[in-house]
Amino acid sequence: MPSDRLAEIRGLITTHARPDLWTSIVGMLLSKVEWAAPDHSLTEPLLVVLAQGAKRLMLGDQVHEYRAGQFLLVTATLPVSGHFIDAATRTPALGMGLVLRPDAIAPLLLLAPARRWSRGDADLPAIATGEASPDALDGVTRLLRLLDSPADAAVLAP
Repeated sequence: MPSDRLAEIRGLITTHARPDLWTSIVGMLLSKVEWAAPDHSLTEPLLVVLAQGAKRLMLGDQVHEYRAGQFLLVTATLPVSGHFIDAATRTPALGMGLVLRPDAIAPLLLLAPARRWSRGDADLPAIATGEASPDALDGVTRLLRLLDSPADAAVLAP
């Protein structure tokens, strides 16, 4: 099922990606990159899911690489540099990014089941990568489908 979800995500990104990255859904970006040029930026808290291709991101001497079916989570505003790997016209890198707004997330964390925090949690990295779960890919798919239904997106996307 994850490959079916990725195929649908790739199609939706290909259909809706624009040169300026932003979509009609506030805080959602779509990227379709056909070249592997290095990029330097100040990134904000962000969740990215790649549907095709791979990207290497550097924060100081830390290297984070993620591929199709994986996510990148950035939890703070950070200066990063990076580039897409093997992106080409025939096989562009395709990704969806969602800006993480602390004012929207904080109330949800209060509703989540209690978690015991350990002293080591203060040392958690500000950037993480990993496999996107089938449930996460399902959520990304449903959010991307809203681009085809602007009236529904106004209510459901937030």
